[in-house]
Amino acid sequence: MIDYFIQEEVLEEINLAPGTSAMVASKEVINVPKDKIFRVIPKNSRIRQGIQLEAPVYQPGHKTRVFVRITNVSSSVISIKKGDSVASIMIESLSGIPERPYDGTFKDELDYRGLGRYSKLYKSEKIDKTISEIKETEKKIYLSLIHI
Repeated sequence: MIDYFIQEEVLEEINLAPGTSAMVASKEVINVPKDKIFRVIPKNSRIRQGIQLEAPVYQPGHKTRVFVRITNVSSSVISIKKGDSVASIMIESLSGIPERPYDGTFKDELDYRGLGRYSKLYKSEKIDKTISEIKETEKKIYLSLIHI
């Protein structure tokens, strides 16, 4: 079973207009063994229907719900109901166990945070530096105008 999210609203059914996207979360929690990786791939029938799927690779030691984004790339509205399958998980065996299993930001992520609500995790130092530089330049411009 899966939940569909458009913004933060949980839906039983979605009608994706052409060019629109929705987040999909599995009800089940995956727990990737230390000698495996999980790849989420779209179902062939959904590809033919016009669904494009974007998903991460789940690393050894990762425990989470599966989160993917689906986008309607067709010219028709696509309706999908709760319980309809949109993806499969491909399990790949590793030749050995990694020294460090997954211990990233999304470990044990069980709830959908909302699209784009990860700014605290990905705040860019370069942007902060650029903003500081712009503010300093602005001060210099105003100081120069005052001295004219």
